[in-house]
Amino acid sequence: MTRFIGLPKSMSSRLSRHVRNHRAGTGVLYRIAQRYIRHYSNQSVDPALNGEYALIDRLAPLGFATILDVGANDGDHAAILRRIFPDAQIHMFEIDSDIFTGLAARFADDPHARAVNIGLGAENGEHAYFFNRAGNHSGTTMFYDKDVRPNAYDHERRVARIRTGDDWCAETGIAAVDFLKIDTEGADFSVMQGFAGMLAARSVRLVQFEYNFHAFNARVFFHDIHRLLKAHGYEIGRIYPRGAHFSPYSIRSEGQAGMYVACHESDHDLKARIGYAPPALA
Repeated sequence: MTRFIGLPKSMSSRLSRHVRNHRAGTGVLYRIAQRYIRHYSNQSVDPALNGEYALIDRLAPLGFATILDVGANDGDHAAILRRIFPDAQIHMFEIDSDIFTGLAARFADDPHARAVNIGLGAENGEHAYFFNRAGNHSGTTMFYDKDVRPNAYDHERRVARIRTGDDWCAETGIAAVDFLKIDTEGADFSVMQGFAGMLAARSVRLVQFEYNFHAFNARVFFHDIHRLLKAHGYEIGRIYPRGAHFSPYSIRSEGQAGMYVACHESDHDLKARIGYAPPALA
């Protein structure tokens, strides 16, 4: 008999019997339960609802000076960062030339914002990516496998130049990054690998990244990300509307879409400012 983890044994047994005896009529209940779980675990992709923008507000008193927005897309997130950090140098990376053109035009009058038409990754060179021609630029990704996850995106294969974050920062004269925000539809782990040197030197104060179905196409487990960051002393927190919940790795994290942050374990001030402990399951 299936045991529903986290429930009293008697209730778990009753649920198991109900599902077993009424499976044909529980499809709607199953879908409702799944939707409830997605909301409970904060799997929304809307930054105004899932806590991403609220996180930036909490960071405001820290006065970040150097921000890297990797996967800047149309610049909506960068615009919020500019409002909260009016004096920061914001470097916005956009891999696709078509999207880059609009991004650069949007910030053309901002002397402290720089649009960069390259991608960041684990190695220097060229890498194929898939541009979403359907109008939803968020579907543009370096990793797409229709056999793993078919979708309705109208993808066009293109090629772009890739640099590691370590090399690009060294060439640009950036010794430290206050906020490394990554949203690259599956390439987030690769981007972090390219910052291995700066992470080891604790030269990146805060990392934000996304983990979702695109990671499946990239063949990346959440444990891969956890292992990389932990090796450099960083702890990971899942973003919620009221803050980031820092917790050890759990197998339950695998396949659970969401937004995350990471900071060095010694940065107690930052963790205290953005940390949040959600209610425990009964």
